[in-house]
Amino acid sequence: MAGHRIIGGLTAVCLAFSLVLAGGCGKTQKTEAPQEMYGVVDLETLVKAHPSYTEYFRLQTEYEDLLNHYQAEQKKMLHLTSAQKKLKEALISSDAQKAADEEYKARVRIRENELNQKLQKLYAEIENRHNAQPGQPVMAGGGGEDNTQIANLHLKLKFLGMNGEEKTQTKQALQDLLNKRYAEIPQDRWTEEEKKEFMEKRTAAKAELDAYAAQVAEEIHERQRQSLQAAGSVNLPDADSWNSQWEERVKAKQKEMAAVKEIIMNDIREKAAVIGEKKHLDIIFTSYRANISAEDVTSDIVNELVQGT
Repeated sequence: MAGHRIIGGLTAVCLAFSLVLAGGCGKTQKTEAPQEMYGVVDLETLVKAHPSYTEYFRLQTEYEDLLNHYQAEQKKMLHLTSAQKKLKEALISSDAQKAADEEYKARVRIRENELNQKLQKLYAEIENRHNAQPGQPVMAGGGGEDNTQIANLHLKLKFLGMNGEEKTQTKQALQDLLNKRYAEIPQDRWTEEEKKEFMEKRTAAKAELDAYAAQVAEEIHERQRQSLQAAGSVNLPDADSWNSQWEERVKAKQKEMAAVKEIIMNDIREKAAVIGEKKHLDIIFTSYRANISAEDVTSDIVNELVQGT
């Protein structure tokens, strides 16, 4: 309608924008001409009186519930993430690794002693055939310090994920230490058959001990892996994906609200134009602070909205 304007300055509780068709309003606004006639409305009342406001209110409630749910889930996720982080840090701490090292050394030492006893028995039997004094243990060669180094090298190869030159050097160092375990057999009085028998048993014992050491390292590694997996058994989603999904849900609800809000505001503008024409109003304000006389046409527009349903 030419000549009839509705000016918005009030922000309604349920809407995030003001009602404006044309013109302006401010603290120092003055009427341009004495003959102009003004109207004023309570925009919040008009919005709540609109037939679609019930639907908008429902959507707004759903939106607020959605945000509350998101914040609660976010808090829960942050708590679980923090708890998992602390548990994982405990599982890979120096104390945990020290315990794993000690377990590895103890188990390998027990198996080594068992194999040593078998070889010692065979060694003694062969020596007795030659009426000689039985020899000393034949697999303990490197001593306690070497055993510790062997254990550490086994664990480094298993847990640290080395590759390239570093891995090659570590394997060689391990092999050198393992070779020191085994004492030389007497060469002056044993027959070739006895030497062959003992060498075969010693080689088999060496292979068995090496295989057992690798098995123990793998068991400890697998147990640590399962513990870490259990620490993350809550199966927390990827943070970026999780946030993206929530963002899509929030935006979808905002889009629904915006569509209904647009319907409400367009109807209010149309009905305000009708009332402005009927009452010969030049401008309809949603609020004003200028020293002017304005007719409150809120109820008139409400009637138009209700009759239009």
